[in-house]
Amino acid sequence: MQSFLFPCFLFLLAAQAGAQRRFEAGLVLGANLSQVDGDAYAGYRRLGIETGIKGIVRLSDRFYFSVQWLYSQRGSRPSSREELRDFGNSINIGIYYVELPFLLHIAPGDKKKGIFPVELFTGFSVGRLIRSKIQETGANVRFYPFLQINEIRDQFNPTDLSHLVGIQYNVSQEVAFYLKHTMSLRNLYTPLDRNDPYNQLEPYYLTAGANYIWR
Repeated sequence: MQSFLFPCFLFLLAAQAGAQRRFEAGLVLGANLSQVDGDAYAGYRRLGIETGIKGIVRLSDRFYFSVQWLYSQRGSRPSSREELRDFGNSINIGIYYVELPFLLHIAPGDKKKGIFPVELFTGFSVGRLIRSKIQETGANVRFYPFLQINEIRDQFNPTDLSHLVGIQYNVSQEVAFYLKHTMSLRNLYTPLDRNDPYNQLEPYYLTAGANYIWR
């Protein structure tokens, strides 16, 4: 129920935008390229979507806060070389979140055609793991301890806290494109002790996307 109350709150803010330009709301749509440190794979290879809504509180012409409500797909997958290294045995990790990023936006430089073309932003995001899926490929995955992540899937941390930084290019007052990097501050999995055969798992990802703000 709480997951639905927050977006309703954002849309109520948007309803005030006509009378009070300090509050605005919009849509977010992007693509994640993610990986999980500790899964024996390298590179941002897992593709997923990021979509949701956002609310904005403007502090001044150059500064504003935003709060987003997002559905985010993350995880990891091997490269062809890594699959060959392990003789066709591999895993594909999918982790799916609902998250709330709280961001501060700063617009440096001068306005052009009535808008600041570039914005920088940073902040923190709180996420809730709503689903996970580990796809195993190959007949001998069980002989590779670092691939047996299905064994610890039920022990994944359900709550994520992340730090993110990004840059945004404003095409108009309504449309903008953004690029951001997000790194989890809480592990997806933490080994129980020194004898735990499984690695510490730390997700992070790049996102490219677009915003649309109602005016």
